[in-house]
Amino acid sequence: REISWDDFVTEYRSQMSAMEPMYIIRGIIARAKEKNVTVLCIEESSRECHRRLLLEICKEISPSLVVIDK
Repeated sequence: REISWDDFVTEYRSQMSAMEPMYIIRGIIARAKEKNVTVLCIEESSRECHRRLLLEICKEISPSLVVIDK
């Protein structure tokens, strides 16, 4: 079933706030504080892509994190 981008964002953020995904997200943040981390996806642009949402969540949790979205 297709959903709108706004509905996707709401659902994605809801799912990522669960304990297990949040544990993984915090692990990504911890690793990124030690060395560069690359988040890849098949989408050419991150404008409507889950990788941008993941980066936003990481930045919300750790505002000092340097995020480069190319």
